[in-house]
Amino acid sequence: MNIQKANFQNESDYVQSANTLFHFMSKPEYLYQALKNQYLAPRYCKENIEYLNLRLNRRKIRDIYVLEKCFCDIPMHNLVTSFDLQVIKPKRIKKKIRQRIEAENTHPELYGEYAISFSKEWGKRHELEPINYVQENTSYVNNTLSKSINTLVKYDDLPDEVSEDYINRLCYLKPLHGEMERKIQIEDDVYRVTVWKNFNDECEWRYVPSVSTAQKLSISRMYVTVSDQKIIDRLNEAISQPGYKNTGLPFTFSDIQYLIVPDNNARILLIKEIEKIFESLSNYTNIDKELLISKIITLSEIKKDW
Repeated sequence: MNIQKANFQNESDYVQSANTLFHFMSKPEYLYQALKNQYLAPRYCKENIEYLNLRLNRRKIRDIYVLEKCFCDIPMHNLVTSFDLQVIKPKRIKKKIRQRIEAENTHPELYGEYAISFSKEWGKRHELEPINYVQENTSYVNNTLSKSINTLVKYDDLPDEVSEDYINRLCYLKPLHGEMERKIQIEDDVYRVTVWKNFNDECEWRYVPSVSTAQKLSISRMYVTVSDQKIIDRLNEAISQPGYKNTGLPFTFSDIQYLIVPDNNARILLIKEIEKIFESLSNYTNIDKELLISKIITLSEIKKDW
């Protein structure tokens, strides 16, 4: 059977989802560093896989750490729309604080008020993948995915292709709903909370370094059951160093679609930082600098006008 593939010169714009992928950050320094280096470094991030019921040496695996950089595929006007979530820990928290956290939980409030964004075409060129969301307690998860991975874990002599296939599945997998630990600031206080939320609303695209890149640099794309967060912190510090630059996502200033900051004061500080960066660059012009500055928008503008 011959399957004819339509040969479109250009792919159509996205209608229901965004044409832009946003990566949010919690501190302005992270955005400044990314612009200075023209590079986004991946980090080992905790992913809860308890719903898969996987076991290693009879011990249930709750979390894995995936070397990743995450983006959301959310239209601009929905970035300031609150998610539906519930605070489940700590149990003892003031009612008004709980209500405020559950009412004010936009993507920037959960992940940071600073962002850099790129086109989906840029994302596809750099092998970003949309996350595969799965439901808990379905026949696919319980009888297929979970059983097959648990069976494979028992064997030491699996072909590399098979083991890498299942590592890839875990790297790009997320439940529709689940727990998430966050630090949320309300006025002058910071609250460490665990919330229950719908992950599917994030429309996540994820970058994970390729197998060949990981092998060249002798790093692991995923760790299982890490007992001490300090180990992960040291790994993330190491992976951010220049010697590991090939693990991440390079970009040029022309690749950037938008730079997002919380307000006009943050915009002014970012402009000053961009001016400093361009002082040390010889391969860019003042026009390049002005174009980059023109891409800055504030969350307050998005709330009012988008």
